[in-house]
Amino acid sequence: MFSEAHHLQRQQGAVLIVSIILLVVMTLLGLYLSQTGILEMRMSENAASRSIAFQRAETARSQVEKAVNPTKDPSTGLAYLLSRNSGVLDCQKEGAGYYAAISANATGCSRLDLKKMNWDNTDSQALSGNTRYAVEYLGTDCIAQELLGNEMGGAGEEVYVFRIITRGTEDAGGAVTIQSIYTVRKGTCSRQG
Repeated sequence: MFSEAHHLQRQQGAVLIVSIILLVVMTLLGLYLSQTGILEMRMSENAASRSIAFQRAETARSQVEKAVNPTKDPSTGLAYLLSRNSGVLDCQKEGAGYYAAISANATGCSRLDLKKMNWDNTDSQALSGNTRYAVEYLGTDCIAQELLGNEMGGAGEEVYVFRIITRGTEDAGGAVTIQSIYTVRKGTCSRQG
């Protein structure tokens, strides 16, 4: 009898040790899963923040394109002002947020340096608290109309060429910058083949 009671006491101690080991393993597993959940939550928050910033930048790009060449009243757009000024962009007269490339016909315009661009109120113009833009007038170009049936060396479309840069931000820290080239028809031109 003594040996049976002694044997039972040894088994009870083993159950305690096994239970503690299982408890430690379960605790470590729970900590790992909670850390993974927190990481996944942060990743989804960042993706949502970036998505909102991208949507704001896209909306700003669309608004700036309408400011350059509005469909309802073309006489209020930047392209119309260029046509009235013989293709000369006057940045001091037209307002903030406009720049001109070295080759463009412009007065009072500084050059847009994308490497040093500061997205505060010195280098860009605000559309809202979360969107900013800059428009760079690149000059004019003659584009072939092969798709319209004209061959190289024939008539082409003369267009004003703009680089539109927009930036959308989100309060949680997401920021997206979009750059696009936008052209507005000026008239016909002759291409040299």
